[in-house]
Amino acid sequence: MRNIEVVPLPVGGLRAPDFVDAVVLAANTAQQYTVPAGAAFVLFAADGNFYAAYGANPTAVVPAATTSGGTSNEINPTMRYVAGIAKISLIAPAARVVTLAFYAP
Repeated sequence: MRNIEVVPLPVGGLRAPDFVDAVVLAANTAQQYTVPAGAAFVLFAADGNFYAAYGANPTAVVPAATTSGGTSNEINPTMRYVAGIAKISLIAPAARVVTLAFYAP
């Protein structure tokens, strides 16, 4: 797994990842993904809206009502620091493909 690195200007972007997985989601069906060893950052991309939850044994849900207290899932996350997180749960209201590009610290 490649270390995360921002290439200096004039390019100013992340190096291409060398560790990318795809998760194919069925509508309204949560799926857990195990964060690979050595990963510190994940960059998500998808072909539509999806929700993510993080933890030791998370289960993402598509919200059906207002939530409070910090207990909701995150919609369409971009880049997240995932060192020390065991799993990511993903769900979508329709069939989706979500890619996860991982970087080492």
